[in-house]
Amino acid sequence: MTECNCSEVDHDRVVADGVTAVVQGISDAALPVVRNGGWELWFRNLLLMNLERDRTLGSIGFTERRGAGRRRADVVFDCLACPRSTLALEVKTNFLSQSKRVRSRINDAREQLKSYVEQDVPSFLIYSITHLWFTPEDRYVTKHNGVLKRTGYKHFRKRGANEKEEWADISLSPENQLAEARIKLGSAHALIGVWAARVTRGKYPLRFIRQDEARGR
Repeated sequence: MTECNCSEVDHDRVVADGVTAVVQGISDAALPVVRNGGWELWFRNLLLMNLERDRTLGSIGFTERRGAGRRRADVVFDCLACPRSTLALEVKTNFLSQSKRVRSRINDAREQLKSYVEQDVPSFLIYSITHLWFTPEDRYVTKHNGVLKRTGYKHFRKRGANEKEEWADISLSPENQLAEARIKLGSAHALIGVWAARVTRGKYPLRFIRQDEARGR
């Protein structure tokens, strides 16, 4: 029988490595998926694949759990050597133009993970924000924005003076960001920022995994 060591796993490291691998693998070819809003499902599935390959986690992941009810996590991993759940993840994505929704979606994610936290299952919120911008405007940008007139939150917007400052009003601190990717096609650009936080029962319910901390593990 395989010896179980799931209680000794550094889950912060596992999640940081998994998220970073996904973000580093994003290429310019992903822009059509990202600009159309299909990133959340794709990102979740890529994260599932990367985490399941992590031998130290030694677990199998599921996106559907029988009897879990409406308030369930996006992905839950079960140890291959014992009956325990080893990891629960809730993945959220938004465009930067939806920044006012971020705080409420963070609260929603905490509720989704509440039952897992109460059972001492290591639980994490993964949040991705996408900023679509252009400079100068070209046919690709004009066609995209023109076709999606009614979904303006998906529009490419003219680049501001300093794009890094764009993260200032999203209820997520740039200092807490775990990973970032920049992709483009012609004049159309996407800046993707990803935050990962462990959800706990303590006074400060979100403990973010930062880039500098992840590198030091």
